[in-house]
Amino acid sequence: MRSPKEKLDNQRDVVKNERRQGLENHALRPLIRSWCSRIFIPTATRTPTTVIGSHEDLNAASLTT
Repeated sequence: MRSPKEKLDNQRDVVKNERRQGLENHALRPLIRSWCSRIFIPTATRTPTTVIGSHEDLNAASLTT
């Protein structure tokens, strides 16, 4: 049986791969980023980001947060 850390690492890799396939390597990436920032970010905190988060966000995820 895998440890919780191994499970987290596996899921983190899955999400990073999905992010690469669905967002980073997409031909319409600039348009998608623009839409995401307008749809999912409250006006008061308009910081360009994506719903799935950045690689830094994913790397920072831990079992204690």
